[in-house]
Amino acid sequence: MSSETNRRLCDRLRGAVQLDFDGEWFLETVAEHRAVLVLRGANLAGDIQDTDPQATGVPPREPMALSATARPTAELAHAFIGQARDALAGEKSANAVLLRGFQRHAPLPTLQARFGLKGLCLAHYPMYRGLSRLLGLDVATGPTSTARMGICRARWPSSRRWTGCCPACSICSPMCWW
Repeated sequence: MSSETNRRLCDRLRGAVQLDFDGEWFLETVAEHRAVLVLRGANLAGDIQDTDPQATGVPPREPMALSATARPTAELAHAFIGQARDALAGEKSANAVLLRGFQRHAPLPTLQARFGLKGLCLAHYPMYRGLSRLLGLDVATGPTSTARMGICRARWPSSRRWTGCCPACSICSPMCWW
């Protein structure tokens, strides 16, 4: 699936799904067929079984709570999946959503707080950019790998001492630190 199709489907789901809980939710395209569903509110938990069976031709699993505290979150996931299935009825590109990687956000100490380092992430892949944000790095957007070193030089004048840089490509972890 293209990212453009994913954005269109996420727009459709945002308009169709109504979750009744004391909190907020959002759904955003990541890339291609991947999107992120975020539930924010009190008494939510991440210990829920993935709905992705990890096999083609096998029906999705139910979002089963793995603890008593996760039941409200599993119920929200179940409501989202059912409403998403209804909203996607007749769609050629997708007919359901698979949810995996349930987790409750626990803030990480930033690299600046722990080690006094400020950093810049020059990654292309969304996972690296997200991880970098979690660690408190600035995240450059837009350019491809050929322009990434120019961003480093622009952000860090020659008076700064470089402690390391690995801008090898956009697939491994091309992050610069100072």
